[in-house]
Amino acid sequence: MKFAVTSLTSENSSFLNDDENKPKSHEINKDKPDRRFFINWGIKLNINEPAIDELIDWIIEARETKLYRKSINKYRHLATVILLNLGVSLIQRRWLQIPRGSKNYAKETDPHTLGFSKRHVDDILSLLMAGEYIHEAKGASYENDPQYSSYQATERFGTSIALATFAAQTPLKKPYVRVNKPFKKERTTEENIVFKQDEKYLIRINNFLKQHSFPLKGPMTRVYSKAVGYSGRIYCDFQNLSRRRVPIRQASLIDGEPIAEVDIVASHPRMAVQEFYGEMIASSFYSDISDELDIFREKVKIFFRNALSSYSSQDAEGASKKDGIDRKDFQTLEKWVHEHYPQLPLYKGWSQKAMNHEGSIVKNVMLRGVNEGIVVLPIHDAVAVRRSDAQWASRVMKEEWKKHFGYDYCEVDIK
Repeated sequence: MKFAVTSLTSENSSFLNDDENKPKSHEINKDKPDRRFFINWGIKLNINEPAIDELIDWIIEARETKLYRKSINKYRHLATVILLNLGVSLIQRRWLQIPRGSKNYAKETDPHTLGFSKRHVDDILSLLMAGEYIHEAKGASYENDPQYSSYQATERFGTSIALATFAAQTPLKKPYVRVNKPFKKERTTEENIVFKQDEKYLIRINNFLKQHSFPLKGPMTRVYSKAVGYSGRIYCDFQNLSRRRVPIRQASLIDGEPIAEVDIVASHPRMAVQEFYGEMIASSFYSDISDELDIFREKVKIFFRNALSSYSSQDAEGASKKDGIDRKDFQTLEKWVHEHYPQLPLYKGWSQKAMNHEGSIVKNVMLRGVNEGIVVLPIHDAVAVRRSDAQWASRVMKEEWKKHFGYDYCEVDIK
């Protein structure tokens, strides 16, 4: 049975495609990878969407030369992929990056395998720009982090395609577990055991989710950084739906029912204080510090995020400055930690281990969902479930925390 995957309608067009709510071009940089994403060549829609067909008809009519009959279906498929990715950019509030170099369309690349050519990609993007359907921010090349030309839908693009995009899917494709930029070519025996176990569990999770509906349905993937045991969160397209500035993810439906998000309160400080002091912090941890120091709660949260993830005080202060924390507030917060919890691992990149703990806990909650027929979607240190399953998720999250750490110190928040 097919279900709606969002409660948003055309009446929500005021924020679905409002230029004021979109990320700015200066935010496309190496330091903010969350503001951009690379094109998903495999995205598809299993139903006909008139708004997509109409815009593709316009693109074909606007061409200076006619397409060969045998090329039309492939051209329409490519145009659909580009338009759906632009729809994703709207509902995730991120820039879409598309490679324009010839090597990106060579044999054995994804677009070449699908029969997409660079010439047709250039053609479609040029026509969309000429028709003022998209903005372009030309890319810059960095040796270790290449950035491609970036695109964003204009208000002329409308909202019908964005609404249709919620139901877009990406076919399951292995691997479901990977290590980004590994330190070494060979994994240790212990790392291989964990890696293969992850593969087994992620196959179970993905096969279970095939039978259910949710926005931007696609594979769940566990991603480590450098080595097995670092980072290790579970990722999917759903979790990137805009939530804060524009309330899009909150309108999601799982199997046609509204969702609830169950997240660990102050996850990284909670783990750190538990590990280094054997203590449980209050659910009001950030608010208590905020009240004591007269610093906004959000700044307190940002400080801990940067201080526990950075490798130096200078890096943490620089990152915090970009997030609106001045030097005085940064040093006040730093002093508070040194006075109250001097053993906390500030400026040691400790968050990579914390994220791995989160990934393991969330994976186990998802597996218990599989066993009990409950859909659980990952959101970093949180999960999304149907509202009717929120209390189950709260209980299971706490149980899995205790199994993982041996401490019953987990506090969760249901939104």
